[in-house]
Amino acid sequence: MDRRSVLRVLLVVVFLLNVEGASIALGGDYSCALLTDGTMKCWGSNDYGQLGDGTTTNSTIPVEVSGITTATSIAMGRVHSCALLTDGTVKCWGRNNMGQLGDNTTIDASYTISEVSGITTATSIALDGDHSCALLTDGTMKCWGLNDYGHLGDGTTTNRATPVEVSGLYSSPPPPSPPPTSNTTNVTSPPSSNTTNVTSPPSS
Repeated sequence: MDRRSVLRVLLVVVFLLNVEGASIALGGDYSCALLTDGTMKCWGSNDYGQLGDGTTTNSTIPVEVSGITTATSIAMGRVHSCALLTDGTVKCWGRNNMGQLGDNTTIDASYTISEVSGITTATSIALDGDHSCALLTDGTMKCWGLNDYGHLGDGTTTNRATPVEVSGLYSSPPPPSPPPTSNTTNVTSPPSSNTTNVTSPPSS
């Protein structure tokens, strides 16, 4: 089944869930839906716990992700999943061999939901393959996980189990411009003399 066919299936599933305004995301061999009440449901392959139900049992029907009740957006990698919560934190689960869950471990699979270390002001998240990224309110971006091709943007090729800042995306605002200088030159007139010269008539 190609990606377009999978998307059609997802739309049907969302309709069957009877959830108005739900959003969907696709992982490697699994799918998830964010419901309008802030909960999540996932289905498909679950060999690394990527469905978030605390098991490694594949599911052909949506199962609820444990402990996610205030999600505002979701993202899926190859076999790991993350949710952005209303308080600006991020939680992830699934495979973690490259540190892609951001919880300072590299346990191969996490069947429980882990909070990403040090992320408290995220506004959006994105996942791909085996790494994850979050955009923060101050305009900076942090990433974690696989980094063999420099995926994380920190100037290295070292895998990271905790978020590192992407270099060079944000620069501080320029200093304020100095006040304009005046081109007017004040010219001081010489003081006027109050002395009157009186010429006497010639004497006869």
